[in-house]
Amino acid sequence: MNTKVDITLVIYGLALFSGISYLWGFWINFDINILSYVALTDIVKASVYPALPAIGVLAFYSAMDGYNAMSKKKHDEMVAEGGVFKGFTYFVKFYAVVMKQIADTHH
Repeated sequence: MNTKVDITLVIYGLALFSGISYLWGFWINFDINILSYVALTDIVKASVYPALPAIGVLAFYSAMDGYNAMSKKKHDEMVAEGGVFKGFTYFVKFYAVVMKQIADTHH
């Protein structure tokens, strides 16, 4: 017996649940049972519209990650050359250590 759950089924279920919850939670304040008046398209719209900006940002960052990706060979060449790239890596490491120390002292 195959009990593997498809990720799209989970996403669709969560989207429908959030859409129904949003509509029901909003209209219950006015003592209106929205589930008797709502159509399936209204639930889908209430589920998808809030997620569109997040999907757009994810697509943008994925595209930028693919565009800015550096090959291992090129990375090794830049590290071997030193210069600005090597200084930048030292700066980032130093900055991370300092920020960690500051965060630890404030907690």
